[in-house]
Amino acid sequence: MDGNGKTHFGKLSSDTSLNNWPFVLFTWGMQHEKRRMPSEKQIWPYFPLGIFLFPGEEHPLRIFEPRYQQLINDVRSSGKPFVIPYVSREEIQPYGCEVELDEVVGEHPEGRMVINVRSREVVEILSYEKRLGDRLYAGGRVAPVRINGKETGPGLQSLIGELLLLDPSFLSCCGGGLNGVSRLDLLKALNLSSEDKHSYVRSLSVQQEEAFLNSRLRFLMMIRRQEQQLDNDYGLN
Repeated sequence: MDGNGKTHFGKLSSDTSLNNWPFVLFTWGMQHEKRRMPSEKQIWPYFPLGIFLFPGEEHPLRIFEPRYQQLINDVRSSGKPFVIPYVSREEIQPYGCEVELDEVVGEHPEGRMVINVRSREVVEILSYEKRLGDRLYAGGRVAPVRINGKETGPGLQSLIGELLLLDPSFLSCCGGGLNGVSRLDLLKALNLSSEDKHSYVRSLSVQQEEAFLNSRLRFLMMIRRQEQQLDNDYGLN
């Protein structure tokens, strides 16, 4: 970190304080260069949280700290998005999501509020500034990251077909049918944890992505079979 409170990232950069959290951020350099999309050198407001959202997903947030009340009020005035760097085990991780303010659900006269945000895209965290000028909140530069939106291949489609026999509602979030299911549709249907979503984005190859989705589908199939067996056993009593 330099004297202006800016952290510059190489292969590994660290700072012992980020919102009073230990802070370690890894960047993956050329390994992910092929997945980065062109972006302007713009500084984005940061709201580090332990949530990770894929494009189109929504999440409610409770806003009570003064710095984040200021951030949300700035966003309301400008209409611009902000970035949620993903935090896991009290460390900021390499990726996060760019979100837009969808709705202010409720607001207290003292400034506390409940909002709903919608994810626009996944981003890689490139830099971190503890304070953005005279603002109370952090920020930095990011690069948009492509999520593989291609249709699922024969291997994954076969597993999805087996799972649909066990759970016909599995693809209800994306139309319910097997034809034309994209990898992003599948990711949403799997209802992954934030940690799993981040692990998927960190996959360095299509083969790793395929293995990740394969393992999650097989695990879910095992759970559904166990549920069916329990139902059958209960029916025999």
